[in-house]
Amino acid sequence: MAQHAVVFEPRRGAAIPRPWVAALPLLALAAASFALEAAPDLPWIVGVAVAALFLAAGAARVLQRSLELRRLRASADRLIQREDTRTGQSAFLEWRAAELTRFNRRHALARSLRHVVRELSPSTLPGASPLNRRAARPYAERFAELARIADDPTITVNARGVLLAENLLTEAASPLYDRARASQLPAALRQVERALLGENAHLR
Repeated sequence: MAQHAVVFEPRRGAAIPRPWVAALPLLALAAASFALEAAPDLPWIVGVAVAALFLAAGAARVLQRSLELRRLRASADRLIQREDTRTGQSAFLEWRAAELTRFNRRHALARSLRHVVRELSPSTLPGASPLNRRAARPYAERFAELARIADDPTITVNARGVLLAENLLTEAASPLYDRARASQLPAALRQVERALLGENAHLR
């Protein structure tokens, strides 16, 4: 069984934004503002207007924290994809690695890989997908094996492998789509598998 260090409380020790938690005080104030409707000396619209202001402020805070969280994830992903980076070096990278290796993320990756396998089947009619079927068809079994690894709960996968696999499936410059780079597909598949299995890739 492949091993990986990410087995811990994801956000513990890392200052990670929580968009909805940050907005809770404003949402509570918005709810409380509706009580102003009961004040006999104030028009009912006052309570609604004040509540709307707090709701707008809460929504703005959620958006701000969400954008910050997206930037943090992108920064972590760039570091994790470096071969010389160990996620155990910081709580920040451990948090992101834990997100990437959650089973729901792995299952989604496996579904995408199996979709590629179906697209490569000779019985599937060509569609609008930019997939380079001619170059990728000889490696259908490799895609199926990656899907099996990603979807096997007994295998603990490496976050770097998840990112490399997702990049292979989604980036326009991937050798899976870019015909000028088609010859690089076998090496890319080997790299993804080694990265997914981490330190125990040599056991396979």
